[in-house]
Amino acid sequence: MIGVLVLASGSNDWLYQLLPSLSHKKIRVFVHVDNKMKLAKTLVELFPDVIFLKDRVDVFWGGFSMVDATKRLIDKSYEYEGCIQSFCLISDSCYPIKSIDEFVEYCEDNNKLIHMNISDAVISELHPFYDRVAYSWPMDSDSTNPKTIKDKYLADYLKYYKEKKNLDMEIKVGANWMMLPRCIVDSIKSKDLSVYDAQFKYSRNADEFYFQTIIHSMIQSGELDQSNIVKNLHYSDFSKDGIIPGRPKVLDDSDLKDLLDSGKYFARKMDLRVSMKLKLMLDEKL
Repeated sequence: MIGVLVLASGSNDWLYQLLPSLSHKKIRVFVHVDNKMKLAKTLVELFPDVIFLKDRVDVFWGGFSMVDATKRLIDKSYEYEGCIQSFCLISDSCYPIKSIDEFVEYCEDNNKLIHMNISDAVISELHPFYDRVAYSWPMDSDSTNPKTIKDKYLADYLKYYKEKKNLDMEIKVGANWMMLPRCIVDSIKSKDLSVYDAQFKYSRNADEFYFQTIIHSMIQSGELDQSNIVKNLHYSDFSKDGIIPGRPKVLDDSDLKDLLDSGKYFARKMDLRVSMKLKLMLDEKL
């Protein structure tokens, strides 16, 4: 059985497109909806086989709350009848590029591999993301998060006067979207994660460091071989803006060829405002 773990941090709108596309007898879907958002009753009624987490947290862009929500999804799916063998994390703005049968077949054939983008270099003072982990960022509050803060003077203060932290481990970075085999989840769950929680609690974009660093530590200790790690299953385009500003690009029908040629299994990001034609084109291809 494959667990598809959905981090839903926006409105529930795209879930109505995503969830039907994941329907398969060998897939169980788990969804964490940001506790700041109301879980639409119609979602629960329309998708009775989907497990919507009741134990939810407020999720803030770039905050440790993203890690917390991910861990809750992993815990819930891990406990599910003990039968989930692959744990695939996606967002509520994803959509399959290949047929769900192809995805299931791929997962069954590669259920010992870790699908995760992880940097070659360890984070150092020369790394562009060094400030994100070397200083404390108060991300988990609307009043201090860089995306939602309204007080200009407080924003300037937080930008230039952050507390320096000690980096007590070798840190790696990569996209948070990943797929882990059960044997690796077993190993992660057996560890004392408090040291990682403490290290990344006030990091900016903690979700892009947390699991990568754990996997790196497993390689360092000889518990895991580097050859077991391959790229993640997600297509994103950070090279340019789309019709809706922001990166990764919100994908539209002009991206169809790139998606089909990518070899990936999930496209991100999709949005009702500009991606419906692309969604229909993908459905037709699949």
